[in-house]
Amino acid sequence: MSNNINLKEIWNTQEVTIPNIQNLYNNVNQLKKHTLLKLIGITILGFITSIFIGLIWHFYQPKLITTKIGILLSITAIIIYIIAYNGMLSFLFKKNRATNNKDYLQLLIKLKEKQLFLQTRILNTYFILFSLGISLYLFEFTLKMSTLLGAIIYTITFAWILINWLYFKPLVIKKQNNKIDLLLLKFREISDQINNSKH
Repeated sequence: MSNNINLKEIWNTQEVTIPNIQNLYNNVNQLKKHTLLKLIGITILGFITSIFIGLIWHFYQPKLITTKIGILLSITAIIIYIIAYNGMLSFLFKKNRATNNKDYLQLLIKLKEKQLFLQTRILNTYFILFSLGISLYLFEFTLKMSTLLGAIIYTITFAWILINWLYFKPLVIKKQNNKIDLLLLKFREISDQINNSKH
């Protein structure tokens, strides 16, 4: 039996109780729109941050090579993340031709794969480069401070990085995955119910 079942056509002809199909389709489209808006926001914020960091270099004119390397690493981290995240544009702007459970499942699986790539390799690369960049960038400033104040600045900076890495990052990833996983589960349940009703 073909897995490519048109759910809209059989909605009124079957007796199995299944969720509102149109609501599920709408949920997938809302997820795509939400992802697109997030992509736009991250891109704008990334460019603004990069410009701000570049202006610091231009106006402050750092003397140590560590500061310059730190600035370059920070900007590189942001650019890598923006480019990788914008790799989803072709998927999000692609004309939606999904009309059945197989199409929508493939849509969700593709989105999940892209998000998994961003959540692991890209996000880890971003955190490592950006953290290293900030650490090198602060070095020149802390040299002008007392040892105690410099230690406090680095402690606060690394504490904030750890909080983001260990708390906020997993929280955001879990929230993103839950949305997609729930939709995947619903579409798979519908397919199973329809297949079982045909036997």
